[in-house]
Amino acid sequence: MFQQFGLTADINEIIPYGDSTYDALQVSLVRRYAGSIIGTVFTWSKAINFADNDANPRIQYLPEKQHNRGLAGYDRPYNSQTYWVYDIPVGKNHRYFNNGFLSAFLVTGK
Repeated sequence: MFQQFGLTADINEIIPYGDSTYDALQVSLVRRYAGSIIGTVFTWSKAINFADNDANPRIQYLPEKQHNRGLAGYDRPYNSQTYWVYDIPVGKNHRYFNNGFLSAFLVTGK
């Protein structure tokens, strides 16, 4: 049919036919110490879909699509991260190395 345009292969069409859901509980704890910060973040989640979008066409029987519903391939139920930022007491208006060589080097980068 489309040979006159140079198209001789099959054409696949992927049509979205279901919704994805993502539910999560996120908790964050942060503690500050005189300019420094330490924190931790935890996520408990669930991702549900009908088919992952991994570039492979899926041919499914649409009237029974609820049987294809399940955990998504990208579902990560637990995610925990910890971070910290330490304020180096160097530079103007700090109590250590105030206006010294090390202070000037770290603040200006020269």
